[in-house]
Amino acid sequence: MSIKYVFYNENPVLAEPLAYAYKEYKDDVLSYKIYQPKSANKSFKWINNANYSVHQGYTQLPQTGDLLIITKSLKDVMSLYDVVNISSIGLQSESVTVKDAVMDEYKSRFKHVICLFDNDKAGKSLSVQFAELYNVPYILIPEMKNVTDFSDLVKYKGVQYAKITIKKLITKTLNNEQI
Repeated sequence: MSIKYVFYNENPVLAEPLAYAYKEYKDDVLSYKIYQPKSANKSFKWINNANYSVHQGYTQLPQTGDLLIITKSLKDVMSLYDVVNISSIGLQSESVTVKDAVMDEYKSRFKHVICLFDNDKAGKSLSVQFAELYNVPYILIPEMKNVTDFSDLVKYKGVQYAKITIKKLITKTLNNEQI
């Protein structure tokens, strides 16, 4: 169900048609991410009051699991869960890292942690940075027209192609991983 209003400093403003609110809790603080996919103004497509330490999808994570994917967006978190039923969290930006204690928590809860950032310059750079900082492997979506992330892969190549591709990338990465 879409939302009707967005509050800016406690003032209600009529939302764009098809506006949705996603909530996340961190340290008992509630934050919202508003998605307005039909907004003509790109700066209003996503509106967010969360700080960089809030990881999108965190409250939906199981207590433990085999695999956690760290990605960079809520749309990728949702796509990964919907298409391949994989737990993931999304950073607020591809210019942030994770506190060591948070990464340690993820590694203790999940048997494997893999990064999946965009296959552009910023995403590749962050992938290498995460591998060096946290000793976690990364995968990249193959480069193709209009595709920089997993949700793009689903959109432009289809669910089955995306499912097969991500499973192959994960399997290959985990088989090469030092365990």
